Amino acid sequence: MQEIILKESKEHGDISFPFAYYHVTSSHPRYVMETHWHEEYEICRVLEGELKVTIDGQTYMGKGSNGTGDIFIFNSGSVHSAEPINCVYECMVFDLHFLLRERSLSNSFIYSILYNQRQFKPHIPFVSKDLEGPESLNRTLGQLFTVLQEQTIGYELKTFGLMYYLLGIFEHRDLFVLPNDTGQAVNRIMKMRMALSYIHRNYKNTICLNELSELLELRPQSVVKLFKDIINKKPMEYINSYRVQCAMEMLKDQTQTVTNVAYECGFTDVSYFTKVFKKFTNKTPREYLKNAHDGGDILHMVNVPNSVDTSLEDEGDDTMMNAKAIDKKVYLA
Repeated sequence: MQEIILKESKEHGDISFPFAYYHVTSSHPRYVMETHWHEEYEICRVLEGELKVTIDGQTYMGKGSNGTGDIFIFNSGSVHSAEPINCVYECMVFDLHFLLRERSLSNSFIYSILYNQRQFKPHIPFVSKDLEGPESLNRTLGQLFTVLQEQTIGYELKTFGLMYYLLGIFEHRDLFVLPNDTGQAVNRIMKMRMALSYIHRNYKNTICLNELSELLELRPQSVVKLFKDIINKKPMEYINSYRVQCAMEMLKDQTQTVTNVAYECGFTDVSYFTKVFKKFTNKTPREYLKNAHDGGDILHMVNVPNSVDTSLEDEGDDTMMNAKAIDKKVYLA
């Protein structure tokens, strides 16, 4: 199965078949879905346990058992994340444009979604009766995910057929909502996306709160509030988590040293890098490196309460968000 890379530049599938399936368990390197966004749409289904999902600042708790459960849809451009709790879940990322066809009756329906005249409901709770009948969303979605996972001969055609059928179920059951197109709400999400993209491009460098303030044309205090409201993290915390995630990817390369990885990920002090890394993974970089090289179980990011270890934090207007300055540093995904 494919590995989930949460940076927005990630290609899901390819140009001739823009559909990608991911099955995620506790051994997956990206078990915790860090905050990110992408232009494609995404459907996620909880198979076992619980999944705490945040979409554009709204938090939902999804549950699953016996291989089926709640469904989440991440509309194009939505800022989303997920925290699993003893959970197994699966996702499909897809480009809705690919279902458009010349002189097709379905085009007007698909355009109504692409042009944001309506959006998929972000959370569809599981009900047992949904496993029965031709309009079963869970059963149809299960068939689609199985086709993408097994990829037997003819799977591309089956995928197209099931996708159109799935959209028909959404239309028949009216599983859409009107977009929150108030100027203030849209502006906040756009600013959040700008901030995340800026961090992704510049995490190797020192980032100041004032930089984000100037970029977003907000006061520093308002930048902190924006992050807290939409992704439930302060800017420095998000930056730190992103740097650590990048470091975890680099440490899989046996030619890398801890010192080099620290510098490449924006840390100027190795001891501080070690402290931050352990906070997010419960392992030191050297322990993680040894585990990876010895073929041990895959380690992943852990959920860090906002109240944990704030002794190194300083979120004044002139705070420098580099590896040495504070604990909530440049890290995202």
